[in-house]
Formats: sequence, structure tokens, C-alpha cells
Amino acid sequence: LAAAHASGLLSLEKTLEAAMTLGQIATKVSGAMMHTKLMLSTAETELKDTGIALAAINVAPVAAAGQPEEPAHVTLCGPEAAVESWMFQDEAAARMRPKHPWHHPSYADALGDADRRSLAALGSPAAGHRQGRAGCRFISATKAADVSALDVQHWVAWLSTPVDFAGMVRHLASSCGLAPRSSAIIEIG
Repeated sequence: LAAAHASGLLSLEKTLEAAMTLGQIATKVSGAMMHTKLMLSTAETELKDTGIALAAINVAPVAAAGQPEEPAHVTLCGPEAAVESWMFQDEAAARMRPKHPWHHPSYADALGDADRRSLAALGSPAAGHRQGRAGCRFISATKAADVSALDVQHWVAWLSTPVDFAGMVRHLASSCGLAPRSSAIIEIG
């Protein structure tokens, strides 16, 4: 939300409204979140039929040519019991503070018409608010791409699909002409 405001896509008022709206929607699905490491190439198979979903790809190491894949640092989410079961089997897993499974696919089904109208209203620019401040881009966490507007599809994806922080960093580095292994990008927030 801070990035959407900093880029000029949301006014301060709309940013606060988005925080309230997303927080209210979060209460519709209960669950938990955890951090662990997972091979992205096998993640879909490992998560199948567990109730657990990939919530975020935080760091995805780029393997050098001919080198084996390294585990990615990920956030997983799901129902409380499923998270507890996973954590029992995965010593590397660490419980996170949220009491809701942010970015879990079940949010898409939990949205009612009123929720979708509220989310659609977040995409409306404030009167007289300049769109896209010079030099400050908004890179979507769900698309790992530059975005110039936040519509209802953006917010539904943000609620119900994984955020790809690692992909955002790769996109930013690539669009700035930086080689993947020759630079460091620090995200604060």
C-alpha cells in the first residue's frame, strides 16, 4: 500500500481506505502463515491436497549454469490445522504473526458483491491526484511487472494469489539494466 501511495496511484485517503477494506476482508478467512524453504520446482506437488498455499516467494536463488536448484525462501499459508501439521514435519518452518492466511486462494471465494464493490472503489483515483509521480514506478507484487492502475482484479489477485517479491526484484533489476548476480537491491518495508 505504501508503494501504491508513493507511486501516486493512491492518495493518502485511498491508501488508508485500502488498508481498512483489506483488513475487513481478511477477517473472512481464518488461518495462519509460516516461513520456510521450498524447492519451487516441486512446490505444487508438495502443497497439493494439504490446504496449504504458497503466499509469497521471498527469495529465489538463481542457480548458476549446471548447478542444482536451491530452495527458495517462501511464505506458506492455510487453515490453522494444516499449518500446524506442516510445521510438525518441517523443522525449518517458523510461524508468522498474522492470524489470517493472506494471499490464500480461498479469499477469492470468500468475496461477496459488497467486497468486490469496495475493492473496485479503491481503484478510483482521487480528484486532482496526479497519477504516477515522476521517477517512482509501481511494480505489482502479484504480476512482478509495472502497473499503472489498480483495479478490482489487482486487489482480488493481491488477496488470493502469491506475491512474488523475488520476481519483482528480478523485474526491477532487468528493467534498470542490472545483471542478476552483479547487484543488490534492498527492500525496506
